[in-house]
Amino acid sequence: MLLRARNVLYFAFAAAMAAGIAGCGLLQSDNRTEEQKRESEQKTRDEVAKATERAKPELQKAAGN
Repeated sequence: MLLRARNVLYFAFAAAMAAGIAGCGLLQSDNRTEEQKRESEQKTRDEVAKATERAKPELQKAAGN
């Protein structure tokens, strides 16, 4: 059970890191329009929110709540 909780935490950390990297511009091209950039940022936020929601039950279970 502890191993599973650790895996969930690793997944959440990886998702947060991916969002951070994408948000700071390392993976973005400069030739995109502002609208394309906003759409990409929104997509990243949506993906992180989904990952968080998927991980939430496992985190609660691991915490004993």
